[in-house]
Amino acid sequence: MPLYLCIKDFIWHIYYNLVYPSNNKIFIKSDIKNPIRKILMIPDPQIFVETGSVKTLCLNYKKYLERKNYAVEILVSTNLTKVANIANSKEYDFVHFHNPLQLRVVKRKMKRDFCITNHRMKEILRNDNNLAPSIIALNESERDFYIKNRFKGVVGVVPNGVEREKFSFIPQGDGRGNGRAICMVRPLEGKGEDHLFNNLNDKVKVDFVGMDEIGGLKKLGLCNVLGKWSREEVHQRLTEYSCLILNSEMESSSLTVMEALSAGLSLVVSQVASANLDERDFIKVVPVGISDEDLAKMINFQIENNDKYREEIREYSKGFDFGNTLGRYIEFVEKSIKYMYRY
Repeated sequence: MPLYLCIKDFIWHIYYNLVYPSNNKIFIKSDIKNPIRKILMIPDPQIFVETGSVKTLCLNYKKYLERKNYAVEILVSTNLTKVANIANSKEYDFVHFHNPLQLRVVKRKMKRDFCITNHRMKEILRNDNNLAPSIIALNESERDFYIKNRFKGVVGVVPNGVEREKFSFIPQGDGRGNGRAICMVRPLEGKGEDHLFNNLNDKVKVDFVGMDEIGGLKKLGLCNVLGKWSREEVHQRLTEYSCLILNSEMESSSLTVMEALSAGLSLVVSQVASANLDERDFIKVVPVGISDEDLAKMINFQIENNDKYREEIREYSKGFDFGNTLGRYIEFVEKSIKYMYRY
């Protein structure tokens, strides 16, 4: 192996050992006997957090796929050598990495074909058109990007899906939204939360969920920082709000957006976060370079008009139900397996 790759491997091992305890390992096994296929999902530890979208997604895949007799096991570990050793096992028909920051190291240890889903920016893969034998794109534009950049493997589109029936829903005219927007974030996620909190706090009513404080503050002007919510709180309380803000340049096809629609919220989202969404009155896409004054007007307009659209929004969310996306995932798994074992 070239020296520079050895150095890169070493740096990444140091990073993971510093950020995560060495014993940080989760291995969720399957009890399915004689499955149609056996799938191993490997999310990056950095994003497999208690209330995070990727953890929700992986657990949903496990639940729904096992209903169809596909065995799914989930491995989360900072020991990259063990990850590769388990993934290389002939026990699995399909190995699926989610947001594989650690794949920079792991892919050099892999002795078998595998699949990746990049839940962040497609630009992570810009300089490697042979990163993995198969890639799941979350939207059409992402797929087109891989094809344009001459990706050599199988690429398919499988949008994120949501268990919409788990979300409480207050219909229009029945208590409706609370006249506030909500921004659901984790620290350092780059969703524009600092700018919203510091620059629009006297213009819009926004609650920030997922962080304990912003810049040492829990309240500033009309904005509040509410801390972390459990999944149950998200299911129950999201519908109390009128609008979701996701002004992220990192996340496309965000599960948070689908959840907000299931709960009846209007949207103010970035162009990146608007992937897979149609043009609707209750969906506003933030133009690049918008002024703070105009952004505040856009958010307040969505808050004020949410009540008239809540039933329509809830109906629109059916298109993102997990049951509708599961078939596309199964189809992609089977297509990828045929490609992987084509020789």
